Amino acid sequence: MKKLITNRFLYAVVAIHLFLTALYATHFVEWGPSNMLAKTSFAWGEFTGSSNIYSFFAPYVGEQTNVIYTVVDSSGSQQVYRLTGHSREILNRLNTAYNFLSLSETHDVLCQSFAIQVFSRFPSASIVRVHIIKQTMPSMEQQKAGGQIRWQTMFYKDYSRTSGHEPTKQ
Repeated sequence: MKKLITNRFLYAVVAIHLFLTALYATHFVEWGPSNMLAKTSFAWGEFTGSSNIYSFFAPYVGEQTNVIYTVVDSSGSQQVYRLTGHSREILNRLNTAYNFLSLSETHDVLCQSFAIQVFSRFPSASIVRVHIIKQTMPSMEQQKAGGQIRWQTMFYKDYSRTSGHEPTKQ
């Protein structure tokens, strides 16, 4: 008998949790209810984590930043290169660093660091161009009017090898 009561209680708690998760997924808080039931459900949601808002259909999707490297050797031959990793974790870390490129304060330090990495992978390289691009997403209205996703140049910098692996800006 005690096990039956415990199971029913757990099922009720799970049902309430799933109901609140679905309710908050619809941005329930933004509806503005301020009665006691809403305040209690908000407290429950904060305590259990069911009050997280999942904005799958957000009106604005963030831009994506990427970097393309052009490696030039002493004979003038060029090769386009992309830094990649051997694991998903390395790619996640690289993409995180790329996202910081949207901050103008980080350009000099990160671009120089990326150039050093490329110089270390290409010992015969004399120049490395670090070309930062971003993917711009159209708004919902622009998408409906035929707008397309585009890659745009944010900036680029050329680095040349002076001694060892230390690049200098050109």
